[in-house]
Amino acid sequence: MALRYIAVIAAVALSVGCARNSTEAPAGGNNSIGQIDRYLEKAVGLSNEGVVLMPSDSMARETDRTRLNEIAQALRIPFAACFLRRTIEVARVASVGQGLGLEAVPQGQVRLRARLNAAGEVLRAELMETTIDDGPLVTCVQEAIAAQSFPSVRASTLRWVDVLYWVSLGYDRGRDSPERRRFHRREVAEASRAAKQCLEGRVRGGEYPLQGVSLVDREGSALINRIEPNDLPPPVNRCVAQVFRQIEAPPDPESFVRAVIADAVFSVALDGAVRFGDEEWLRLMDLEAAAIRRDSASVQRPAQEAAAPLGSSVTISGVGVSPAPERGIDPEVEGPRLEATPGAQPGAGTSRTTTDTPGDPAASGIRLKLGGRSSAAPED
Repeated sequence: MALRYIAVIAAVALSVGCARNSTEAPAGGNNSIGQIDRYLEKAVGLSNEGVVLMPSDSMARETDRTRLNEIAQALRIPFAACFLRRTIEVARVASVGQGLGLEAVPQGQVRLRARLNAAGEVLRAELMETTIDDGPLVTCVQEAIAAQSFPSVRASTLRWVDVLYWVSLGYDRGRDSPERRRFHRREVAEASRAAKQCLEGRVRGGEYPLQGVSLVDREGSALINRIEPNDLPPPVNRCVAQVFRQIEAPPDPESFVRAVIADAVFSVALDGAVRFGDEEWLRLMDLEAAAIRRDSASVQRPAQEAAAPLGSSVTISGVGVSPAPERGIDPEVEGPRLEATPGAQPGAGTSRTTTDTPGDPAASGIRLKLGGRSSAAPED
């Protein structure tokens, strides 16, 4: 009975947390250890992350299964935060398929045993086994378990719960398709246009290649990001990081966390004027989108035209293209401005930035007001 109970706990936790098809628990009856192992192996293969609780036999008989299911779901949130923080700190950009992705991602499985007192408080979380080769991530998961409360049981009960957690980056479907490449190119170009104000009058003349790394959720919005080390001053890097955090990916309800790599090259003239590599391409895309909107409006009935929301998207080659909204950034960025210096080289008089974690945009004499996108309809 206890073995069947364990399987049901795992099934409920996965059916809520798994983005792919829900998995079912083993058939009713007393399931063997082998059956449960095969079930867990299948569950891990079907989802990018999940939590399974396996209480001791005596605790399973006394504990409400609904409460254990709730705990399994609640633990996914701090566990995911541990994974995101460590991934943005240690993962490296590398060639993956036809583009760029991440390697050295701290992913795998870990099983810990939570020893409890009669009140359900965790006395300690013991590491039983792990395939995650990242000590800080495992420690973070242990700390999250130690902070969790479990149901109280009788003092005579053998009180422990095994916590199985597995995690990996989600599969990014269609990442190398022409439509996706065009979508990503426009996202990076629009962010680069907004980020120009971070550099104007604050860096010396020359070229500044930048690379941003974002981890996005199923909706395509950034959860956490970083700017790779470069020759820009720290305040400028923080500004760029805040703007690049607006870069999105198309929604994918079957994914967990995806990596988005953004490359941009900024050219700063001796007079302080800033340009970026895809500036002319973005200007042409804006003109093309405006022309399509005009042609579409000319053939719509007046009632349809009146009902259309302002700023609605149009589609070019299967990719939703908004009317190129200006990404919100306060034009007044506090901090010292540089005088144009003939013959200046990139990074002259500045220290190389080595931190990966973007800081508070209000720190170090820089303040931004980052707004959201304009009220454009969601892109397809």
